[in-house]
Amino acid sequence: MPVRFTNNAARFVGDLDKARRNGVVACGNLLVRRLKKAFGSGYYKGGRFRDTLKVKASIQREDAPTLEREGYAIRVGPRFGGAAPQAGGVQRGKAWLVPLYWELGHYNIFTRRHERREIFRPTGVEATPALGAEYAKTVKRYMQRWAI
Repeated sequence: MPVRFTNNAARFVGDLDKARRNGVVACGNLLVRRLKKAFGSGYYKGGRFRDTLKVKASIQREDAPTLEREGYAIRVGPRFGGAAPQAGGVQRGKAWLVPLYWELGHYNIFTRRHERREIFRPTGVEATPALGAEYAKTVKRYMQRWAI
């Protein structure tokens, strides 16, 4: 009785690569949702200066993950690039350093004290287990056809 052998290694590797990419995209989407929720209504806890300078609205992920040495990666954060939306047009330069100043801390000239409100790092650390579960769920969904 003849035995027929089909090598599906190339299809398997292609499907695995697609599953890994889509898993990273799913994690990026989850982190964007968590960051927007964590921002709430603004940087200040009091009733003053509740505007986040449109940072919350600009939180996004890159369109496609990039393949790096350790695997796929995707950037998540406020608007990528140097332009910030303004009423009278587009301002270039420092406007999108505002989230960095709040994350690391700065001396606020209006309140005359050092202020710091971390949002990105604690949210990322807190979301780590959920990101792992989201990645595993997505990869499993794509790889189920290879289950024996």
